[in-house]
Amino acid sequence: MAAGLMIFSMCAGAPFLIKLTKFSDNAVALGASLMMVLILVSCVYFPIVLPLILPDVSVSAWELFINLTRQLILPIILGLIVDAVASNFSDTIQPWVEKIGNIALWVVIVGTLVGNIQRLIQISGNGSILAGVLFVIVVTIFGYFLAGKNDQDHLQEVGALGTGQRNTAASMLIAANNFPDNPDIFLIITVVNMLGMLLHLWLSRLMNRNVISDLTDRG
Repeated sequence: MAAGLMIFSMCAGAPFLIKLTKFSDNAVALGASLMMVLILVSCVYFPIVLPLILPDVSVSAWELFINLTRQLILPIILGLIVDAVASNFSDTIQPWVEKIGNIALWVVIVGTLVGNIQRLIQISGNGSILAGVLFVIVVTIFGYFLAGKNDQDHLQEVGALGTGQRNTAASMLIAANNFPDNPDIFLIITVVNMLGMLLHLWLSRLMNRNVISDLTDRG
């Protein structure tokens, strides 16, 4: 459980940030740019820091970079190319691709939870889930107040969402390479990530209605 939470906490640059940015009525380009920076930095950060915290973990920097590039960066680049050369086609398929992506995401989450429901009940009282949720809340708050603010972009809002939402794909990749026989790591990553997604979906809706910015301006 500790190893799973450590891996989860260190994985930044979630693709879901783009959707959260859209839901919060902020500039999608800003969210996508932040995501790309976080992913690229994480590719260098993981192999250096993770073995220091978890000595039994071996992470190949090159393999991690290739996998993240193939799974996260390459689809974005291809989407931008298609949009540039065939905008009508991209506008037509984008809603369908978005729906398929949403369905696939929830199939994975629900499938993991249902398949491990007995173990989930067993770990629900040991504090690991609470620790993961508290981590997400704390880093979201830090991201909000450290992001800066200007009159054009709600940097604080995108900073909060980008900091709080973890990269599940990267977490799963590291867990699969280093702990293939330990399902608890996958389970804790999935549970905490799902709760974090629900929290940030709720926050993005509040941001859309300017509830959070109004509260901070009054403070």
